[in-house]
Amino acid sequence: MRRLLLSCACLAGAAAAAVPVSVEAQTKRGWALCKSERYEEAVAAFQDALRGDPAFSSAYLGLGVAYSGLGRHDAAVDALQQAIRLRPGQAEAHYNLGVALQRAGRLEEAAPALQKAVALEPDYAAAWSNLGWTYARVGAYGKALDAYHRALRLRPDDAAALSGLGTTYGNLERWAEAVEALQRAAALKAADAGAQYDLGRAYAKLGRPRDAAEAYRRAVRLRPDFAAAHFNLGLALGDLGQSAEAIDAFRGTLRIDPGHVAARFNLERALLASGDAVGAPEQKAADPNRARPRDPPPPAHASFTDVTEASGIVFRHENSPTTSKYLIETMGGGVALLDYDGDGRLDVFFTNGAALTDPMPVGAEPDKSSPRFANRLYRNKGDGTFEDVTSRAGLAGGRGYGMGAAVGDYDNDGFADLYVTNYGANVLYRNDGDGTFTDVTARARVAAGGWSASAGFFDYDNDGRLDLFVTRYVDFTFAANPYCGERRPGYREYCHPRNFRGMTNLLFRNNGDGTFADVSAEAGLTKLVGKSLGVAFADYDGDGRMDVYVANDSVPAFLLHNEGGRRLADVALTAGVAYNEEGAAVAGMGADFADYDGDGRPDVFVTTLSGETYSLYRNRRDEGFVYTTRVSGVAQATLSFSGWGTRFFDYDNDGRKDLFVAQGHVLDTIELTSDHLRYQQPPLLLKGDGERFVDAGPDAAAADGGPTGGSAPQDEGVVEADYEIVDEEK
Repeated sequence: MRRLLLSCACLAGAAAAAVPVSVEAQTKRGWALCKSERYEEAVAAFQDALRGDPAFSSAYLGLGVAYSGLGRHDAAVDALQQAIRLRPGQAEAHYNLGVALQRAGRLEEAAPALQKAVALEPDYAAAWSNLGWTYARVGAYGKALDAYHRALRLRPDDAAALSGLGTTYGNLERWAEAVEALQRAAALKAADAGAQYDLGRAYAKLGRPRDAAEAYRRAVRLRPDFAAAHFNLGLALGDLGQSAEAIDAFRGTLRIDPGHVAARFNLERALLASGDAVGAPEQKAADPNRARPRDPPPPAHASFTDVTEASGIVFRHENSPTTSKYLIETMGGGVALLDYDGDGRLDVFFTNGAALTDPMPVGAEPDKSSPRFANRLYRNKGDGTFEDVTSRAGLAGGRGYGMGAAVGDYDNDGFADLYVTNYGANVLYRNDGDGTFTDVTARARVAAGGWSASAGFFDYDNDGRLDLFVTRYVDFTFAANPYCGERRPGYREYCHPRNFRGMTNLLFRNNGDGTFADVSAEAGLTKLVGKSLGVAFADYDGDGRMDVYVANDSVPAFLLHNEGGRRLADVALTAGVAYNEEGAAVAGMGADFADYDGDGRPDVFVTTLSGETYSLYRNRRDEGFVYTTRVSGVAQATLSFSGWGTRFFDYDNDGRKDLFVAQGHVLDTIELTSDHLRYQQPPLLLKGDGERFVDAGPDAAAADGGPTGGSAPQDEGVVEADYEIVDEEK
């Protein structure tokens, strides 16, 4: 990939003759430093030039480029706008302004800047290519095609423009034209595994599995650890009837990515079809003469260190708090870990809030247009650090007030897709397999509405395709926001959910063609009104069907038994997980559904509000559960806390499940009315021995008492994102 920060050699000589030599010399020095990617020094040189002549447009132009190289895109935008004010006719300045706006996530502003660049210089191929990319990212595919064609008329061998053209044709499902463009791109980038993979996908969509298989083979040869290429090669070989080779390809996928659900499903199906035993790749039969160890070896001491600052993750959740105390402000926002680019390393996605005015005007919606409120994707660089790739991945826009995120490969192409829940319409981002995502919500028909909280992908009808479950909280509107708490300054509170009506949850069945069908009614969900937050999935009764547990806030929980992939029947009351042991509904927020006691059946854990204790239910193996909160030690460890996101996991590798909980009280006024509860609460780590849990304490958890999940931020610092400047060969 070639970085395009301007043609420094050309621009360095753009100064006016009347400018003092020292100013021109400093500017030339700045361009030379910029060309060497020594951006900090370049900024200093351009600033020195501007101190000599504050109206020297070339220095502002260079300053904008240098700021972009440092990832300071807001500063870059300011400098480039000043260059344009001084010399409005510079196509380069308009182009680079468009580039900086792209990387700042301000795509609606980027398009006019790039349009101005091509208006001033119609033969500006890079500007046309970037304009095509911008149009494609906002869904203006017709305009994107026109821009890419203009770029290719000027530069027929522009591989990036050809790739963009092919991808855009694919978004329009014009696969024959997509193949033609991607063939040319792949020929120009013969050593690029991603280009071969993209061509393979287009061949597959066009119904040419033999050509698809050859393209995937080239991708695998070029990059042997390319899990998605192995997986799609398996699919293509299966279509060709080459089952043995397909099995090898699926096994290759699982060697690279053991958690690849679609590969495991297709492997098992291929093994069944071939008459072989079903199992993990290259799994060997157990030796009956081998003694089974009674207990795992004692673990080494395990502890955690906070490496946030060193990691480069600078995300701050912005909830836009108001004196009107809108209930959505209490939600901390979900986080997802996913390998979005298929490099074998987990990346991090954060949901964010949106701007609220105080009070909200009638008919107004939360405003997510500012970069401050953007959701963020951080790519794992493999050296302990992360880089913000939000804009590069096409996730900078978004909409609604963010709540949660779900990850799953809904189209079985080997890449993790992303579903974001909001107050307002939700968003489904399809992973394009090239490091970018496309918003396919409208086509997929999964926008939902109202106040969605959590979501999860699971195969509810066992057809090999991931379906989507969405929880919804309460029927909240800005117009109907009652006053709660004492009527004196500073004592207004966020209202209890009892002040709002509940909502029904949603189930979307995957049609297998990129769309989903809302089957909530036929599944029985429209008759179940709850106030749902957390959701978790497991086959609790061992019948081969995934069931669903839903945590409800202050109303009975749901345990949805999967009845043959058709109906989800609520059996929470008879199973013993609707209430706590006192027969009271809890303020259920987060949930996990996993086997904590090692008996092979999943148990249920639910986080709640301070004063209730979190709830733990052990699976009795007879389709029911027993409340074990007190005997397990969970009650004693959690009485004073309010929990949100949670997870069973083995943190110290001793073979037994432990528990992690993100914590923070809902009410930012709680310390005014309570002498023992705190608004900011530390995360909780409970060590398990298979029966009981104890607080692992500061020796294990790096808990410093700072704000954690669920708490609204106390102040509103703005954190600049670190983006990478766009280049002409995206």
